[in-house]
Amino acid sequence: MVLSGIEFRKYDDNYYVSADGEIYSVYLGRCLKHGIDHDGYHRVDIHDAHMKVHKLVYLTWYGDIPEGKQINHVDDNKDNNSYYNLYLGDQLENIADCIMNEHRCGNVFSVAVLNKETGCIEQYPMIKDFLESTGHPVGNGSLSKVKHRKWFVEKYVILNLERCRDYRKLAEAKASRVAVDESHGEAQGVA
Repeated sequence: MVLSGIEFRKYDDNYYVSADGEIYSVYLGRCLKHGIDHDGYHRVDIHDAHMKVHKLVYLTWYGDIPEGKQINHVDDNKDNNSYYNLYLGDQLENIADCIMNEHRCGNVFSVAVLNKETGCIEQYPMIKDFLESTGHPVGNGSLSKVKHRKWFVEKYVILNLERCRDYRKLAEAKASRVAVDESHGEAQGVA
């Protein structure tokens, strides 16, 4: 279907989707207005449900989404729902891509803890890094599941949790932590 020179492909009997994310309703005879959800994604209401526009574009222009995969934006711009700006990936690829492109935003916290056994203050650019250093299975990278456990309470005191919105700073802190760990390892090897 072509409307005003724009190609729309059939999503189902009631809706058509353009390559740029316009959703046409056969019932209404017009394109639907996009809302923005709490995560900043464009959405429309179809079949009594909220649907993310980038997902509708992918499904219509490319096809099914395999189990365990998600639709990511090449340029990390949630406003750009053009089919050529979408790719099939997973959450880890999306986060890595966003960090590399310095577009990542979200709930990333750095943490400083007092290690009661050594008396040292340890700083980590991400909670996940801290949990990995303890040998605890990282899971979702959340302190809330471990901070009340006996092994944690006996060994650590949380001194500071800080949201990190500047991902260049996060990358520098992570690199600095690796350098400190490596130099500590070299010092131990010499001793």
